Amino acid sequence: MIKMIKTQQGQDFVYEFYKNFNETLKGLIKLLYEKDWERVFIGEANDQRVSKRASLLSPFVDACLQRTSDKLKLNWKFIADNAYDSIINGTEVEHKFSLSETNSWSGHPYSNKVPLHLLIKFFINENKINKMFMGFVKFARDNSNYSKKEYNHTNSYSTIKIHNNDYFDNRYDLLIGQLLPKRKWCEPILETI
Repeated sequence: MIKMIKTQQGQDFVYEFYKNFNETLKGLIKLLYEKDWERVFIGEANDQRVSKRASLLSPFVDACLQRTSDKLKLNWKFIADNAYDSIINGTEVEHKFSLSETNSWSGHPYSNKVPLHLLIKFFINENKINKMFMGFVKFARDNSNYSKKEYNHTNSYSTIKIHNNDYFDNRYDLLIGQLLPKRKWCEPILETI
């Protein structure tokens, strides 16, 4: 198993991130003149709504990761390069965030160049994180975890999933939540906070 953060640091990190993000979400809801997070993009189809909400929150997730890392004095530098988002203990890391409870994360196709990913999923209920999955996965270098979709030259995205081989080879470090191997891909199990 890879170990990116010591066990106690990982628990502290999840707790501090949880507090930090929930405070950030309160401020964002106030800024949007909403009382309930569920009303943001209410007129959109459900899939579009989830995707747009995730796109809106993504920079705030990264900001909360950085504030939490700074507070805990972790060796974690935030870069936001085309190939990766941060460097932790000298290792380049790509961040992927999703509000969906499916087994995949979406992103830009050019950003899948480093094997180590911080994968985050959470579910928001009553204006705060209710359930969360967060962990590091070091994917095999053959990029079999990625699929790339192109609609045209300007609109494309990639999808990433955790292959069972990465699970059985212990190529992960979970901070909260579980992985459940299925037929080919692992299902991330969000843990109630």
